[in-house]
Amino acid sequence: MSIKENLDAEVIIVGGSISGVSVAKTLTENGVDALILDKAEFPRLKSCAGGITRKAIEEFPYVREFIDSKIYSWRIMSPNLKEGVLVHSDDIEKPLTTMTLNRTDFDNKMIKHLMSTTNCKVKMNTEVVDVEIDSDRAIVHVKNDNKYTCLVVVGADSTISTVSKSLGIGLFDPKLKSKRTELLAVAIEKEILFDNSEKAKKNELEVITVNAFDGIDGYVWFFPRSIGANVGVIAGNGKNLNHILEKFIKHLIKIGKIPKDSQIEDKFNGAMLPAKKLYKKRLHDRVLLVGDAGGFCFPGSGEGILPSLLSGKIAGEVIVPIIKKYQVKKEKNELSNGLFLKKSLKKYIKLTDKALKNEFRTLRLAYKIMANSRFYIELVDLCQTDEKLTKNISESLFGDKPSTSFQLKILSKYIKFKLKKKVK
Repeated sequence: MSIKENLDAEVIIVGGSISGVSVAKTLTENGVDALILDKAEFPRLKSCAGGITRKAIEEFPYVREFIDSKIYSWRIMSPNLKEGVLVHSDDIEKPLTTMTLNRTDFDNKMIKHLMSTTNCKVKMNTEVVDVEIDSDRAIVHVKNDNKYTCLVVVGADSTISTVSKSLGIGLFDPKLKSKRTELLAVAIEKEILFDNSEKAKKNELEVITVNAFDGIDGYVWFFPRSIGANVGVIAGNGKNLNHILEKFIKHLIKIGKIPKDSQIEDKFNGAMLPAKKLYKKRLHDRVLLVGDAGGFCFPGSGEGILPSLLSGKIAGEVIVPIIKKYQVKKEKNELSNGLFLKKSLKKYIKLTDKALKNEFRTLRLAYKIMANSRFYIELVDLCQTDEKLTKNISESLFGDKPSTSFQLKILSKYIKFKLKKKVK
């Protein structure tokens, strides 16, 4: 009996966002039969600032065609808004970051690209409600009492993941129950529409970020693009974020970054992010978690596009050879159930840790320290006269230098700051 006679797909991916597409692309390009199930119809609303790092573009060149604009200037402001550090790239081949038109547009283009360039099957408007692991297969239950069977399930279904909840992994690991709220951050944002196309053509767009703005344990951002800008705030504590966002928007209008006649909607978009750490339990028998479901969102910054794409690609690369072994064993009528046990998939943990753990450690340290607004004000002030410090921070944040040097530099400054306070 062939695989397709008793299974709906070799691999089912729950969620058609960028991490799900990344898995599916890797699988289908290597001859694995994959099916994406998503509860929405694309294009669908997705809340995200929409910055895509140069690192992501270099690793995943196919996303270049979905880019709206390139950013060569980034202003890191002091919480008091009086001082700022301008980071600039003069190399046309090395923008500090690139921008999507918006995440709704980007995600839609990603899944359309997948459907037009591979044989991956996609079922939209199909909401998964439970995942069950049997001895020889995984069973994915969807609304209306339907179900799909496969060999492996990939959970790519956002922060509050149904796959995770069904199996007690990821955010729903019982060991994390008491810490669950602490592991999440809340982000809200508004897309503000005005004609920014001329600045975009001339590469004159500038990102503005302010850590510890108004005392929050996070930051506010202004991400420009050709159609206007995305303005938002992310913090561990979700209280009063709407008030903080409105306060920042007023400041941006005051300094001329947002034209007074811009189209600003009253409502804002929001999302919960796993912006603290990678989840240890990213595996189960026959199951892998990618993207936000696995905690793949950089601490403090909330950047999810690069870690989502990487986790998806690595998951695919781990699954492909196991499926190939299964196919060989199937042809020989040999037992193969052990191939998909958690211990057989653990290479995924090792590879994702190797690819991302150092950046997670660096950013967790940076944003934890910079949440101290007094130190952050002093650090920005130091950067006004210390070009080496500014260059070190710039190269570390934008991927041109080993992040360990950044950790040591910032940590040494922070220790001196704390000692100075004690002496006083």
